[in-house]
Amino acid sequence: RVYFTGAYRNPRELNWLIGVALMFFSIFFGYSGYLLPWDSLAFGAATIGINMAMATPLIGEWVANAMFGGTTLTGQTVVRMYFLHVFVLPLIVTVLILTHLFIVWVQGIAEPH
Repeated sequence: RVYFTGAYRNPRELNWLIGVALMFFSIFFGYSGYLLPWDSLAFGAATIGINMAMATPLIGEWVANAMFGGTTLTGQTVVRMYFLHVFVLPLIVTVLILTHLFIVWVQGIAEPH
């Protein structure tokens, strides 16, 4: 609906970008929750994730350290994913949703063109 009604256009670009960010945070929520059981399936997914992070040019090692706590999988990986999944991500998503709702309240709902 947002695309077809042009609701992503001026003056609502920021709200659209917040929605895109929320989509990516939702994907990361799913990924971090997927790793929490720490069974063989989660270990395989974490291995793929850390290899993908390491394959990123220039910032790969930094991304792996930030997300997984190092370039190899350890017990710290589960602790870090739990902390991200339970504390950090909900805080970020809550702030983004409140910002989104505030902008909608100020600008009003976009009418179709």
